[in-house]
Amino acid sequence: MDSPNNKSFRETHPFEKRKEECTRVLQKFPDRIPVIIEKDTRCRSLFELSKTKYLIPKELNINQLLFVLRKRIKLTHTESLFLFLEDNTLVPSSYSLEDVYQNNKSPDGFLYLTVTQQETFG
Repeated sequence: MDSPNNKSFRETHPFEKRKEECTRVLQKFPDRIPVIIEKDTRCRSLFELSKTKYLIPKELNINQLLFVLRKRIKLTHTESLFLFLEDNTLVPSSYSLEDVYQNNKSPDGFLYLTVTQQETFG
């Protein structure tokens, strides 16, 4: 994770501050979804995310989000990325981000996802 001392976003930011920030962002950017993406703590890969907070257009689907993340992380063609919800459920790549957000957003307003990398095809 890219937070100090490898703590999650929730551990380093109090609930009220997260909720205020999310409310402010949604008012300013109603066509975007506030998402927190962190590297899964069980992932042994050396990749690092450059940031944790993302404002993602509502019309993006999970497959498109994975494509953007792949480009940022610079994975090889033999490595795959997977996104998981808070309950460790794999997010189907065909789902729209807006649907995932509406069904899984946190009480603070953010959608929390974890990303992990897996070696595939070799």
